[in-house]
Amino acid sequence: YAVRPATDGELPQAIAVQNRCYGEADLTKDVLGLARIVAAGGCIAVAVADSGDVVGAGLWPAPKEGLVEVLGIAVLPEHRRRGLASGVASALTDEALCRGHQPFLQVEQDEPERIYTRLGYRVIGTMADARLPVH
Repeated sequence: YAVRPATDGELPQAIAVQNRCYGEADLTKDVLGLARIVAAGGCIAVAVADSGDVVGAGLWPAPKEGLVEVLGIAVLPEHRRRGLASGVASALTDEALCRGHQPFLQVEQDEPERIYTRLGYRVIGTMADARLPVH
C-alpha cells in the first residue's frame, strides 16, 4: 500500500470509496466537487493497493483562517484493520502542517478518538448535537 495526495485521475476512485463507505449513491458530480476542493487549496489523500486501485481516501477542504478540518476518512471494508485509515489521516495532517495550516477533526465515537490521539491529536472539547431529541 501507498498513502499520498491523490492525482486528478484518482479522484473518481476516491469518491467511489467514500460513497461506498458512507452509504451514499455514487454520483459522478461529486468528482467535480473533489476537484474544486483541490483547486481551492484543499487536499485529497488516498491509500493505493499494489494493484493500483484506490482503497482508502480522506480530505480537508480549503483552509479558513489557517484551520483545516480533516474529514471523510474511508477505507473499503476488505482493506480495513491494516492501518490505512490512520495512514490517510496522517498524510492529510502532515500535508496541512507542511502548508502552514492547523489541522483539526471532529469524531463521534470513542474508537476514532483513540486512533487519532496516536497521530498527535488531543481532545479539546465536546460538541452538542441539536438534532437529537431532548429528554
